[in-house]
Amino acid sequence: MIRKYGKEDWEEIRRRFFNSLLVDTSISNLIQNLELSESWPIEGAGEVPAKYIDFNWEEVNELPGIYDHPERLDLLIGALKETIAFDDPFGDMIATVESSTEQDNLLERNLRALGIPADCPLSFSALSEPTLSFCEGEGVTTVGEFASFSERMAQSILVGGDFQGALNALLTKNEYEIARYLPYRPHEQGLHLIEAIGSLVAQLDPKKQCSLLKRYGNKGSAVAAKASLDRKQVAELEEKMEKEVWQRTRYFAAETKEISAKINAGGDLKRCFVLLNDEDLELIGSNLLGRVLKVGSQFDEDSVPAPTPRRGFFARLFMRR
Repeated sequence: MIRKYGKEDWEEIRRRFFNSLLVDTSISNLIQNLELSESWPIEGAGEVPAKYIDFNWEEVNELPGIYDHPERLDLLIGALKETIAFDDPFGDMIATVESSTEQDNLLERNLRALGIPADCPLSFSALSEPTLSFCEGEGVTTVGEFASFSERMAQSILVGGDFQGALNALLTKNEYEIARYLPYRPHEQGLHLIEAIGSLVAQLDPKKQCSLLKRYGNKGSAVAAKASLDRKQVAELEEKMEKEVWQRTRYFAAETKEISAKINAGGDLKRCFVLLNDEDLELIGSNLLGRVLKVGSQFDEDSVPAPTPRRGFFARLFMRR
């Protein structure tokens, strides 16, 4: 077969990856985050770049799993090349970070300037499931840890996909791009409960969204055509979503208390969601939050009850508050 890469490519990759913080990261994860069409065919916890880069060109071609499948080495080299290939504009931004003489880094300063709390769970973001899994595997669970991890690896490596998109947004303080990934409201500092719930709902696949829309009163023909979940599945989905919303109310406790006070004073919960500028998200989000708050009761940020299973199948679907 015709080899895509040769000895010089391998030696260059070995040199550049040798001190990388991702040298012990799963090759499958790296390939997945680059959104390549191929996948790493060798299974096992030890399938990381460190397993291979200690060997020179002649030695790596003799390794089990590679000797009879040279195309796998081409895939590995290509993946590692893509991982460390910065775009020029991004490279300029990284140079700015590296040249900083202050003790804290650019990303941390940007988070503070935007009022984005470092302890916000990364699970509240709109990052894709593969990216979240990758971050979790690296021990990155909060926005602050995401910033620190990105800074540590900035000198040598970058993963692709929405990881890079979120990182670029934070580096440039592009508020509209940040809002694509975090529950951020452009032109206002900080993160917000309404956006966090809206992002959660927006990530549902269409049939789940439409099933919830039908559940909450949207009887349109287009919605009905896509609302393919049965009543039991809708109840299970609703219960799962309530738990997710509850977690967000716990984190955004002060904002939740303000919303609860407005509703108890006669306000319309759905109006709190008009900021999302999406009627479907408004309808689903307001109903889910209303069920968690049990509208009409007093919200206490120190003792928010977790959602509990309701009595009976029909009670879960049609219980009046």
